This record gives sequence, C-alpha cells and structure tokens, in this order.
Amino acid sequence: MLYYRYPLKAGERVPFVEGLAIDSAVGEIREKGPEGETSYRYGDLAFEVKVSVDAVQTHHAEEAVLSAWGRAVSVDESGMLTLKESGETEDAGTAQAGDRETEGNETEGGGI
Repeated sequence: MLYYRYPLKAGERVPFVEGLAIDSAVGEIREKGPEGETSYRYGDLAFEVKVSVDAVQTHHAEEAVLSAWGRAVSVDESGMLTLKESGETEDAGTAQAGDRETEGNETEGGGI
C-alpha cells in the first residue's frame, strides 16, 4: 500500500513513482532459431502494473483513514499523515519514517 501523506486539492496531481527497474535478465537470449529468430529467456511472460486509487476525507482524517483503510495514523496541523506504530495510543507521539518505505508504509507520492 502506498499513500500520499499530504492533502490534495481537487484536480491536483502528484507523482506516483519515480521509476521502475526490470532485471536485465529479461533481455537474455535463450536461443536463435534456424531462420535467425530470437527467443528470449522470459519471452512468454508478461509484466502488468495495476493501480487502485482511493481517497479519504480530511475532516476527522484519523478516524476516516482507520475506517477506510484499517490503518492508525496521526495527522499534524498541516494535514500530513504519519503511520502510528502498532500498539501506539492516541496521545502518544507519531511514528517516524523516511520519505520512501516498503509496502505497508508511507511514501511521499503515491496512491493505494
């Protein structure tokens, strides 16, 4: 799950990802056919990216995110979302995280 940490205005756009890397093994030649046709190691496989986008209201955002996505967050005065650590209470501090994290954590630009 990726999500954007800041409120967006209607029609505003943000980057989802900065790039996508595919292992160079995808282009490895498996064999050359008798008529010179090339067969690739992963030639009969496909790569597909599916994106589902969802939004929650900014009014009572902490409750809205918990209800919609099942994730506890804190929201600061600028509207920035931060995931709470599991077991963290409502009046405890917020979880600290970097700009980009792995699945299940926050990201600067993205959607879910």
